[in-house]
Amino acid sequence: MTASPNLLGDCARAQSAGIPLDVMTITIVAIAMGIAVNNTIQYLYRFEIEIRRDGDYLRAMETCHTTIGNPIFYTCLTIAAGFAILALSKFMPTVMFGLLIGLAMAVAFVSSLTLLPALVLWTRPFSSR
Repeated sequence: MTASPNLLGDCARAQSAGIPLDVMTITIVAIAMGIAVNNTIQYLYRFEIEIRRDGDYLRAMETCHTTIGNPIFYTCLTIAAGFAILALSKFMPTVMFGLLIGLAMAVAFVSSLTLLPALVLWTRPFSSR
């Protein structure tokens, strides 16, 4: 479940932008997913703590957004800014790599706070505990 929001976002973004899925872009997706899955792990870990308190999924989601939302935002911002520095390179593959990873971090942030909570509410993975 942790990779689903990031994988869907990465592939959809690449297809909608007309970026072909070749060896280079698949490598970028793999690296971006490896970094971005951290957001979903943080969110799900906090969600599990909150759901064990009272069992209310909506309240757990609201608490997760107010407590872990800012750290996820700043983590994505820091990573995106770090990779955006590669845009100053004169070597075009490096420029594209940095920009695409930065874009992937933005998508990871949005999907971690929108798509992931929707999936959690839909599947209710912690209800059997």
